[in-house]
Amino acid sequence: VPHPHPLLFDLFAIILYQISVFLARSQRSEGGLVLDRLLIQGVGVADALNKESGFHNV
Repeated sequence: VPHPHPLLFDLFAIILYQISVFLARSQRSEGGLVLDRLLIQGVGVADALNKESGFHNV
């Protein structure tokens, strides 16, 4: 089974990151911790996607 192009994983991660930032800003009244939590989740998702795609072999 051919894997999708690694760039697709990066684009997906970037889109998730942008959505997370947008949601965090719209819920800013609940505190800055929401932003931190979403950013940490976004980074974790991006990291997991990169490992899945095998794009970043570190």
